[in-house]
Amino acid sequence: MSVEIIEHNHEHTYLLNQLKVNPEVMNAWYFEDAVFSPEECEAIIELAHQKSMIAGNLSGTDMSGDELKQIRDVQNCGLYPNDDTRWIFDRIGQTIINANNSAYHFDIIGMKEGLQFLHYEEGGHYNWHKDVGPLNSTRKLSAVVQLTDPETYSGCDTELEGGIYMAKHRGAITVFPSFLEHRVLPHTGGAPREALAVWVFGPPMR
Repeated sequence: MSVEIIEHNHEHTYLLNQLKVNPEVMNAWYFEDAVFSPEECEAIIELAHQKSMIAGNLSGTDMSGDELKQIRDVQNCGLYPNDDTRWIFDRIGQTIINANNSAYHFDIIGMKEGLQFLHYEEGGHYNWHKDVGPLNSTRKLSAVVQLTDPETYSGCDTELEGGIYMAKHRGAITVFPSFLEHRVLPHTGGAPREALAVWVFGPPMR
């Protein structure tokens, strides 16, 4: 298991409450390599391709067509817990527990929205955004699972605020707080990039 933590700079903090917390894990992202093997990544892709893909939307808006594509251009479908997918949820769930215990200590419950399978073709992208908002304010942690071999396409990097680029190792997972801004840069050529997006919910932040 490979774990990388980026520390938050508290040099200019105006203190309001003296909580006993570890400042080294605040505002961090968490990474585990090879959560899924290449063969397992192919199996996940095959399961997703059995479903109908739709254009990715924006939560809480009625945008469509070119207006939507200027912000987000991706095809997706949902994967939900059943006999065929339980192993995927079990593997991701254990990694989320590892991430939360190591880096966040948030109150979390589970993945109530299933998994979102993402299919980016040339030109596909998603501008800066957060995974929390009026309709999904209980999202605590987000995660991305890389399914495609990064050598088969170009561009389409996922960037977190602060200039942090997610590792693209096939089968790896990156976990981060849902309130962090992030984006997917344009896909510039080659095979489609495919990934899983994960959202973990819990009680409102307090």
